[in-house]
Amino acid sequence: GGLALLVPVALSIVVTAVLQGIVSLEVARATLGEKLKLGGLWRAARGRIGALIGYTLLLTAAIGIGIAIIALVIGLLVAFGGTAGIAIAVLLGIAAGLGAAALTLWLGTRLSFVPSVLMIERLPLRAAVSRSWSLTIGFFWRTLGIQLLVTVIVQTVSSIITTPLSLIASFTLTFTNPNGDPNASIAAFAVVYVLSAAVSLVFGAIAAVVQSATSALLYIDTRMRKEG
Repeated sequence: GGLALLVPVALSIVVTAVLQGIVSLEVARATLGEKLKLGGLWRAARGRIGALIGYTLLLTAAIGIGIAIIALVIGLLVAFGGTAGIAIAVLLGIAAGLGAAALTLWLGTRLSFVPSVLMIERLPLRAAVSRSWSLTIGFFWRTLGIQLLVTVIVQTVSSIITTPLSLIASFTLTFTNPNGDPNASIAAFAVVYVLSAAVSLVFGAIAAVVQSATSALLYIDTRMRKEG
């Protein structure tokens, strides 16, 4: 299951990093009172999109290798360890899940400025990673807290809008097809699914931009605080 999730996770990481890089350019120009249209942003980003994608592919590969190693160890324990092996595998799975969550928050915060550094300062990848790491020294909890707060706000607003729509959709399916006609059920489900997907897509896009802008603003704010 973890390996199957890697494809959408990898795509999400790539798209999020590219988006953050583009938004970082807009935020940086906006702090100077400038406004760029989309074409101007793409021209400013020229030559750095490849670095962003390379960074995200390396990150995804590291995540995949970590998941594969843990899955292999757990699988071997279950297959050859008997009852004790199963018990150890369960405990190891729980510990690995908790450890992965903590590691994700820590590394995610330490590396959260890498796309902005790659795009704005145009440094090589290794230097960009080191730069992001050094910028978050002394600002780790502030950076993590603001990013988590924005994520919670965005997800809460999204759920407030999408949850009633899901409830309305389920009631609509029941009332419009009280006799349970299979063809009518399939048609109604298709319509409801398309509408729900469209709403989720719109709010997902808005959430991605807001979260990317948050990381970009934090990067610029941290540089102002540390470097004047």
